[in-house]
Amino acid sequence: MSICFGASKLIVKPIVSDDQLSILHFLFAKNFERATRIVDQRGVKRISGEPSGRSIFQCKHQLAARLAASLGACVDVKVSDKQLALLLSKL
Repeated sequence: MSICFGASKLIVKPIVSDDQLSILHFLFAKNFERATRIVDQRGVKRISGEPSGRSIFQCKHQLAARLAASLGACVDVKVSDKQLALLLSKL
């Protein structure tokens, strides 16, 4: 896995309706299907630094990261800010 999307604070409105999911499927087709599989398999990690609260997502692609964040389906991992900085420096 690689880190594909990072943000210090990500604000995403929850995706809950079938209509919204249908639109995403129409727009992204097979990429959306792959993203939902990754989310279903708990393949998205949100790595948060403490005490700052800054976070990055570790996943296979950006759509999966955003979808997992919207649905609250991320695996949350807490690390120190120093460890987070070290992880980011390796990108």
